[in-house]
Amino acid sequence: LDLVTGRGCLNPASVYCRYRLTCTGMAAAAGQMIGCPVYSPFYQFQMLFNSQVVENIVDYNLYCEDMINVKTDVAAKQGLSQAFGYGSTTAAFSMNSVNGRLLTATPDSFTLSAPLPCLLSQSESYVPLFLFGAVRIILTLDTIANMFNSTNIPTGYSITNFELCYDVINFDPAVESYYSSLANQAGKIVLKSSSVATGSQPLSNGSSGSFQLPFNYRLASINNLFHLLLHQDKHNNNNKHYLHLIVTGK
Repeated sequence: LDLVTGRGCLNPASVYCRYRLTCTGMAAAAGQMIGCPVYSPFYQFQMLFNSQVVENIVDYNLYCEDMINVKTDVAAKQGLSQAFGYGSTTAAFSMNSVNGRLLTATPDSFTLSAPLPCLLSQSESYVPLFLFGAVRIILTLDTIANMFNSTNIPTGYSITNFELCYDVINFDPAVESYYSSLANQAGKIVLKSSSVATGSQPLSNGSSGSFQLPFNYRLASINNLFHLLLHQDKHNNNNKHYLHLIVTGK
């Protein structure tokens, strides 16, 4: 995804994505998409400025799911269920429906929409796109085994009509001059934002006792830390477990 740059200022609160997801190959209904359906397909998020990687978030779907669980309750999830993809078109909605999506028989196609957390969307001020060069966002898809449970899972899925939406505001030239005046001696403008770093450490099945597991980070500040215990493929037991660390900071 390439952003339109060279003009205006980006409103960080307006950044979101929308697309259609189609699952195929289910033998019958009752297959379940786990986590938050709108984020489940996206394993990795990358942002590039002028072909240089400035943000790289592995396990992006886990990070977004954690943020939803922390910042919303069941009632809020129900209100967002149509956009986030919770529930089902064949079963009555219940409190348990906000833990994933119950698929119908093949094919099951539905539209999804949600904010896209990243450096730009979490900026604390408007982003001066008129000063930016090329900005590209790359989303890497996850495997089917990580997205669905082990009952009647799809043999394939497709994403169509994907759109990255955001508002660009053109201010008076005096505002643009003010932004330009903020540049330091190196010609750079500092924008206050936040991002996330992730890392994993494997543990053999049946491990016991105490372990020292280093997670090497170099961050200016840390706001939150999440510690997850997961199977390597998140569902199927392959005799390896991972201690997964998610760190958010500015």
